[in-house]
Amino acid sequence: MRPRDGGQTLRLTDAPGDELLPRWSRDGSEIAYVQGNGTACDIHRIPPTGGASVKLVETNIPFLQSFWHAMNSLGSLPWSPDDEHLVFSRTLPSGEVALFEVDLESREERQMTTPPAEAYDLSASYSFDGRWIVFTRTQKGVSGLWLVPASGGDERPLLVDEFNHGEPSFLPGDKFIVFSSNRSGPFNMWAIHIESGRLSAMTFGGGSDQHPSVSADGRIVYSQFGHQTDLYVLSLDSGESQRLTAYTLDNFVGRFSPDGRKIAYHSTRTGNPEIWIVDLESGHEVNLSADPAEDLLPDWSPDGKEIAFLSNREGTMSLWVARADGSGKPERLSEQEIPTPSAVWGVSLSVRWTPDGEAIGYVRPSAGGASLWRIDRNSGAVEQLRAGVLRFDWYLDRNRIVYTRLHEGELELRAANLTTGEDRLLYKGAHTEMIVAPDGAAVALVKSTSHFDQQLFLLQLERPLTAEGLPGAAGELERLTGGQGRWHVHNGGWSPDARKIVYTQDTDDGDIYLIHPDGS
Repeated sequence: MRPRDGGQTLRLTDAPGDELLPRWSRDGSEIAYVQGNGTACDIHRIPPTGGASVKLVETNIPFLQSFWHAMNSLGSLPWSPDDEHLVFSRTLPSGEVALFEVDLESREERQMTTPPAEAYDLSASYSFDGRWIVFTRTQKGVSGLWLVPASGGDERPLLVDEFNHGEPSFLPGDKFIVFSSNRSGPFNMWAIHIESGRLSAMTFGGGSDQHPSVSADGRIVYSQFGHQTDLYVLSLDSGESQRLTAYTLDNFVGRFSPDGRKIAYHSTRTGNPEIWIVDLESGHEVNLSADPAEDLLPDWSPDGKEIAFLSNREGTMSLWVARADGSGKPERLSEQEIPTPSAVWGVSLSVRWTPDGEAIGYVRPSAGGASLWRIDRNSGAVEQLRAGVLRFDWYLDRNRIVYTRLHEGELELRAANLTTGEDRLLYKGAHTEMIVAPDGAAVALVKSTSHFDQQLFLLQLERPLTAEGLPGAAGELERLTGGQGRWHVHNGGWSPDARKIVYTQDTDDGDIYLIHPDGS
């Protein structure tokens, strides 16, 4: 914490994980914030002068696995006007995210919203008079603005269209709400008049204006966020990484082609996420998807002829297949929706061809939480294989998997045979974005208690004793990258010879801006 006019900075917390979203109480006597330890995501409070923090509530959000939800579990003004209640987001047993209110004295909790299937209610803030709560509801990959009475009642939409609107906050007088939106292309600050629905742009830059916070006298502070991500290729033989891309915005989920000569990935450098293929020898790149929709998470078929990916080009995010040489039109495999938290954070999902090339596995929200599904490439028939799967990859064939689950508050990396039901623990601890080497000899995964210090690790696997058996863990995790706080990583994929890994280096920065009530 630092005085606005300058002065000495006071450090309030020092936990090893991430501490995010500091939110002042109305009387200025306390600060609520989110604490993530890699697995859990809890709401704490602490005096602004320092001292011991107190845990208020658990959100049930797995921090690394659902980082987008964790980052929006508190709105900009979650304290009620009398500072007696706090509104926050919590994951339900069914997988949806709902708003809850906690009485800060009695610790009694009340569920405020009932989101429909596969919807997420986030970023909740009270009005200045305490009568209303504004929040975002994400459905089918798009976030809209909603209102719910603070006293209880039905939620109602305020602004729901094809654009993404987030982080809303009332302005003093409670006639307007300020929020971040991409309706003009980049994310800028906007305001909506609640009664008429009239919209007004408040910023006009080409950057990413986010996280608005409103003072009692109408000043708005927000951040202009910079997010540079590029692909790197790590050689396990030399231990050195080579930069593959140098574009602005986001480049994620690199996947080697089966012959090792190309890499497919998704990039937002043209404004919307597209599937790109880069030739590693010539450096020549091709935009495979070339569509104004969002196209994410490419994965090569084992014969290298097709690429599966997610797209919302027909309205809802679903599974598509395109010819890898760009010929013909992409084919939609199923109308089943596969919701993503956002275009960028689609990296939180898994899409993988089976080793025999006859089907594609994927993770989607389902009854009971995230589940593993499989779709037949030719018939389009879908089947749910296993509930409680946050991440997965195939292990040598279509019947065995390595997967991540949340069990009794801890993240576990496990191997399972889907046919026999055999299941085996490989590793227990905070991790995400795991992927199995083509020869089954190792798993590359991202590990950290902090999202902003995620680094790449390797877990060697022991070969199973039988053709249908499961691997075991061989030794301890080996660290492969070291950002030293300057950058963190997101996992990508293995080369076919299992000697290289493509991954993303992610660097975040930003500046703080202030808008006065007169618009200056």
